[in-house]
Amino acid sequence: PPPRRHAGLTLVHCLSWLAAMASSSGLDQGTIWRLRVTIQEAANLTAADRGGLSDPYVLYSVSTAHPVAGPTASKSWLNGKTNIITESLNPTFEHEFYVEGDLLPEQEPSLVLSFKVMDHDVIGHDDFLGAVDVVINLRHHDRPCCVIDDAWHLLSGPGISTGELRVLHAVSFGPVGGPVVPRPRDPEVVLVARSTSAGEALSTAAAEAATVSQHEAYDRCGQHIETGPPLRAWLHMQSYLACRELRAIEAWSAIDVGALYDTVRESGSEQASAPTAPCAPLHHPAIEALVWEHGVPCNMRADVYAHALQTSALKDFAAATHSATLAAAAEQAAEKMAAVSLQGAANGKPAHGAESTATAAVTTAATCSTPEAIPSGCVYAAYSAAAEAINSVDMKQIEADVVRTGTGDHSNVSGEHGKAVLTRVLKAYAVRNEALGFCQGMTYVTAGLLHALDEERAFWALCGLCELRGLCSSYYTPTMAGFRVDLDVFQELFVAYLPALSARLSELHVLPVVFASSWLLALFQTALPSETALRVLDLVVATSAGSAALIYVGLAWLQRHQDALLAAEQDDVLSLLECSQRLEFDPDRLAYAARVVAKRFPPEKVAALRAKHAQKLQDTFVRSADAHATNHLLGVIADGGGGGG
Repeated sequence: PPPRRHAGLTLVHCLSWLAAMASSSGLDQGTIWRLRVTIQEAANLTAADRGGLSDPYVLYSVSTAHPVAGPTASKSWLNGKTNIITESLNPTFEHEFYVEGDLLPEQEPSLVLSFKVMDHDVIGHDDFLGAVDVVINLRHHDRPCCVIDDAWHLLSGPGISTGELRVLHAVSFGPVGGPVVPRPRDPEVVLVARSTSAGEALSTAAAEAATVSQHEAYDRCGQHIETGPPLRAWLHMQSYLACRELRAIEAWSAIDVGALYDTVRESGSEQASAPTAPCAPLHHPAIEALVWEHGVPCNMRADVYAHALQTSALKDFAAATHSATLAAAAEQAAEKMAAVSLQGAANGKPAHGAESTATAAVTTAATCSTPEAIPSGCVYAAYSAAAEAINSVDMKQIEADVVRTGTGDHSNVSGEHGKAVLTRVLKAYAVRNEALGFCQGMTYVTAGLLHALDEERAFWALCGLCELRGLCSSYYTPTMAGFRVDLDVFQELFVAYLPALSARLSELHVLPVVFASSWLLALFQTALPSETALRVLDLVVATSAGSAALIYVGLAWLQRHQDALLAAEQDDVLSLLECSQRLEFDPDRLAYAARVVAKRFPPEKVAALRAKHAQKLQDTFVRSADAHATNHLLGVIADGGGGGG
């Protein structure tokens, strides 16, 4: 998809020439309305031609509706057509038109902007690509100002399942012969809520955006949006993202996620009498295609992650194999917490906050546990309870790392409660995987999961990511061998995919280890805006690319910002890298570019490169061990020789 321009915003631009009318209760009889409309662009249109593209144009009209008389009673003010944009599914029109009229009486308060997107055919009839009506209630604008709306709208119609149209319209009122509607170019704006054709979701997004000019702005995950360019970019994207979310829900609703995953599960394993540990995530082609195109809708992410990462099987296997250990740990923790509570009560200090929550978890685990078995629904509580009885280096490191982890002032993992949840999940996993314990990158990954899932589901998703996706056996280890291998793979593909940019950054001594390390270790959760970072998690969890998606996303992001990075000087490169990441508010664009990279370097290619670089790393380890042994032997010989002399 093409770059989304951020020039227009939903705003109120007060006109100085109407300032004298601000105190009046209404508009004079000589007042007329003026409307300026710009058909900006379209995105994700239906491919109507054999080559997989279309030749789109837009038919438009402006009319007034008479609700009392019925929908057929209307007055047409203007009809027109944009230019034809050849061979594009994401055309830019920048077509502007202007119309004015007398202020309407009470029985006809609305203007209707009708847009119909068509595909031009040289032979035969033009193809329909979707339509949308934008209704402007002039009574809502009955004030001495100019109201400007810039929003994306869903295209709909028979056989239409994709496509959005971006329209900017400005309405103002004034005396006959007054100045025309100004173009929205003033960056100092006051935002107002506007409803759009995409329904309640867009109205809600606009209403939330209405307050950000005078208050702090936060996205859906509670992450703070910086003022200036990041805020303007984020505001512009809200109606587009809401359109895409509705389109994603529509596409995902057409399939039965559970049934599709069940077919994969049944075809890949035999029925076993006892629970077995899953060894790999589940993938289904239909689901994978939806993840690449739309991502996973917010209301379906928990179910998709649970199926893809086989969290139910992980839970059942843990309940069947770790019952005795977890039951004993839960009982020990219950005794410890009871003693702490009694001592606190004796000192007049009742438990509160995180401490009381931990006590509840311990009590739950101890209550539902027996020496013989732990129900699968109590396994996470048992892990949490066991963690309360452990005072290890890993547990202290988790507590320290969570405190210094920036998670957003209004996010699910902010504040005392949120950080306590994050701490419990990490500690519970340290109990589950004693060999690993804790690695710093896990904090950000877990925080990202908690943006989308509740506490227990986030824990099991972390188990699936680390154990089925191989992050534990590769990234989060003392040697970090898998992480080092992927850095080498990233470097090799970087040179192959973007040779000019690779050479330029190398010349400036900015190597991938500088900017790509956090991408890989934290799964982009610290680099990108939270909604875009969740899209990256979708690719890692629910596609066959797995952790290779991190390499694809990194290369795609560099490709999209290649021109700016090539033009930057050494002192500006790192700041440009950081600032540009925070402006990546469009998950669709990044996922589309990453899919292009994946087609160039499929997962099989990445796996082969990983094997090659893993062997090189292993040889390095062997040489290092040999050198260490040789140095040790020489030291022994030197000590022996000195004693003999």
